[in-house]
Amino acid sequence: MRKVQLLLLAISSVLFASACTRTRYRTAADRDSYQILREKSPMVSTPLPDGYVVRPDVRSRFYDPTNPDCPQLPTPRPVLNAYTLPPLATDQQITESEIIQVPLEEVPPTPADAVLPAPTSAAFEQHDRLRSDVSPASYSDRPVVTIARDYQTSEKSEAPPAPKSTNNANNSTGKKVTIPTQAWEVLPESCLNRMLEFDSLKEEYAQSYGEGKTIPTTANERHLTLANLMELASINSREYQTSKELLFRTALALTRQRYQFELNPTPFGNGSAAIYQHSRAGGITNDRLTVPSGVGVQQTMASAGQFLARFANTVVLTFNGPSGFAADVGSDMVYDFQQTLFQRDIRFELLTQTERDVVYAMRDYLRFRKQLFRDIAKQYYNLLLNYRRIEINAQDYFTNLRGFIQSQTEYRTAEKIPRIQVDQFEQNVLRARRDLVLNCFALEAALDQLKFRLGLPVELTIFIDLAELESISLKDELSVARQMINRARNELMVTKSINSMDATSLANVAEVLADRMSNILRIQKRIEDEAKGSSAVSMEGPAREAIDQAARELSELQQLLQIMGIRMQVDLLTMELLAQLNPENPVPPLRILIRAIDVSASELQVINLALGSRQLEKNPQLDEYRKRRDIAVSELDELITFFEELSAKSSSKGDFDTNEVFDLIPDKMRESLDLVDRLGKLAEDTTRDFLPDDSKKLESLIQQTVDQTIQLSDRLLEKGPDGWEEIQIDSNEAVLTGLVQRLDLMNQRGDLADAWRQIKLAGDDLRSVVDLRATHTLRTKSSANDPFDFTLDDSETRLSMALDTPLNRRLQRNIFRLALINYNVGIRNLMAAEDNIKLDVREDLRQLALDRNQYTISVASAALAYERVISTRLRLQLAVQNVAARDFLEAQQAYTNNLLSTAQWHVEYIQDRLELFFDIEAFNVDEYGHWAGVSEDYGPNLNLDFPGTNPRPYDSLPPRVWYSPAIRQMEQIRPGEATIR
Repeated sequence: MRKVQLLLLAISSVLFASACTRTRYRTAADRDSYQILREKSPMVSTPLPDGYVVRPDVRSRFYDPTNPDCPQLPTPRPVLNAYTLPPLATDQQITESEIIQVPLEEVPPTPADAVLPAPTSAAFEQHDRLRSDVSPASYSDRPVVTIARDYQTSEKSEAPPAPKSTNNANNSTGKKVTIPTQAWEVLPESCLNRMLEFDSLKEEYAQSYGEGKTIPTTANERHLTLANLMELASINSREYQTSKELLFRTALALTRQRYQFELNPTPFGNGSAAIYQHSRAGGITNDRLTVPSGVGVQQTMASAGQFLARFANTVVLTFNGPSGFAADVGSDMVYDFQQTLFQRDIRFELLTQTERDVVYAMRDYLRFRKQLFRDIAKQYYNLLLNYRRIEINAQDYFTNLRGFIQSQTEYRTAEKIPRIQVDQFEQNVLRARRDLVLNCFALEAALDQLKFRLGLPVELTIFIDLAELESISLKDELSVARQMINRARNELMVTKSINSMDATSLANVAEVLADRMSNILRIQKRIEDEAKGSSAVSMEGPAREAIDQAARELSELQQLLQIMGIRMQVDLLTMELLAQLNPENPVPPLRILIRAIDVSASELQVINLALGSRQLEKNPQLDEYRKRRDIAVSELDELITFFEELSAKSSSKGDFDTNEVFDLIPDKMRESLDLVDRLGKLAEDTTRDFLPDDSKKLESLIQQTVDQTIQLSDRLLEKGPDGWEEIQIDSNEAVLTGLVQRLDLMNQRGDLADAWRQIKLAGDDLRSVVDLRATHTLRTKSSANDPFDFTLDDSETRLSMALDTPLNRRLQRNIFRLALINYNVGIRNLMAAEDNIKLDVREDLRQLALDRNQYTISVASAALAYERVISTRLRLQLAVQNVAARDFLEAQQAYTNNLLSTAQWHVEYIQDRLELFFDIEAFNVDEYGHWAGVSEDYGPNLNLDFPGTNPRPYDSLPPRVWYSPAIRQMEQIRPGEATIR
């Protein structure tokens, strides 16, 4: 009886001990699955990220904070704005990203249209004069009011900042027209908020409202970079979470298949029961308690044999039998082994396919991460392009609005232009505002689509970091600036080759070229300043030193060209003045006074430039020259004031003493002539060290300086390509790289091997089924009542062989035939996959070449359109015949369109380059799903080492399993070399 109690106690202990908690089962499943993934990771070309976990991130929207083993249903309720952006690791870490990310307060703001050089007002006039039929001599006949104050320039000749690219309409006095507040108020609030993310538009806003209006700002908001967006996708993306779960599911399924090849308890029949039986027969009562129990283990062997061991015990307690209480205890121990002879590969198939499915799923997961980055990166760069459109369209809107305000003023005050041209300006204002609002709403829709893709609530307001847009715009600015230099250089070469072109015009054209060269150096320095701290893109010391050296040379050339150009103008004006002083052709004193003021103003420009040059920095008479200059400035101001007052009184309707005023003109004329003499001597003194007195020597010096300017422009044009480095790559090698590295193509080869293996398995099913079986049963002694007292005297051994002949294999025959067809389908699918890769890579390379070509055309068109804007605007202001508002508006529209086209093709290039890298599997993403090299110019690394990348092209079979030699053939096929025939 004691033994029976001990047996029951042991059985109960086993049963209760085996009843694990949910947490233990879950953690055990996770442990085994993660172990499988770590084991399979070396079998793929790209290892699985270390941070892979299937459970959602705690920062995720769909993270469940309740008990993971017994989750609670959420309270159903509609909620808005319940999610806020969590802290991100990519906010703090410094990645290898080459994207320029400089704090906005440390970077000079880049206007939307800063892709243009910075010509001075004199350069505008020189450019227009050289491109028109107006002769150089007539330049001196312009009204004195337009040039008289030009002499009041800074002594230091510095390149002015680049003008607004689409903001070229100024009023007749040269001052920028302030945008009225109504122009801001008619815009939707959401559009206004997006516009004010740009510093250039904040400046316009501040000028419109003055100091009393607070400028809306997003400086305190979180601005998300591409790395931030990818981390948010890894946290909240539903697609990404599903992809992780699919990989985990395949590993979880493999744990079950592997478990079959371990010694494990049978899934059922491991327990006990209690059966109470009360019966009466012939008036005799019989009460019996039967307690059957059993436990078994099983294992699939490496040979595909099935092993089973089972212990069964039965305890029968009779309480009122003929002999009173009686106990009958008996146990059986059964060992059973069954081995198939011809179908063992079939027994391995579930394990084989599940093992291989894990590798396939891992490749799919790794490629999905790259695909997710590609898709989100494309949305991100399209967003940047939308932002760029808003900035350019806003400046276009302001430019047309300024033109409308100016034309309306001219029409209402002096009727200089017809009403139809005013209406044309107004029509373009409405068109520009329409485009601006459309792009603003398109941006909001694109942001919502991005948030949906990231898994963020669409009502959540997010802001994009525009630092990379700044980088793209700078590259575009550099490209257009280089094109402007090239155009100016070509024009200078043509001007130089024309014998009839005077030295003044030659110096003026060279000065325009120098101004454009100063702009490109400014851009290059700015790129270098923004690249500090990023070793991947920062210029090396020699490169920066070369830029500084070119800047010093250019500064000296600019000063010399300006001085010589104005010096030649002074000579022309002086000749006209001397002609007017000729007694044979008497000229009114007032006209002589006007011309003397012109000469004095031009001489002061020469003096100011000379005093700011390096040649006079150590001259001991520098202070004396400045005193003489200041005295002359005061006298010239008095003469100009006298002329302005005289002009005002002459045009007024009031009464004044005409004789008294005009009697002062001769004295003022003599004062002006005396001033001309003194300024001429001062100009001669200040320019003696670097300007010859002889006109022929001066012309020779101009020719020499022009040659130096051309040589310097050639050096600057050699400093690199426009926009980006063109990818130089052999198309055949790029295609082979894709065929070597593509993860999905590796899976396709594995699928072909699986289809080939099914032919072998279907063929085995056509054969006879021959099974060998050995069973041994061991029992306890019948009289011992001891559950463990086994004896060979009560045992049984059974050996059997079963044969099932293939008399009916119609179903198996059809399966075999289908396997052959499926194998042929697999070959075609593999070929189709290879051809698709070839098609994609070739299209990528073709698209990159197209991007480069179209970008170059857009840059050239933007440079040409800019010159058209300058020319038509100046001619419109000067009322040149046959130039109407329509010409300026068409030029302005062409310029805006080409700015947009330049930005669009640049973004297209970035996206198509990313597509090329994706199509040939040439990049990897980090643990947050971000690739640092997305915005760079370098080409992909080519890989033609097919054997090294695919040592087993048809993948491996599970170890420790005795496959047939026919199946093992798929592992023994060695990879061939990648070749171009």
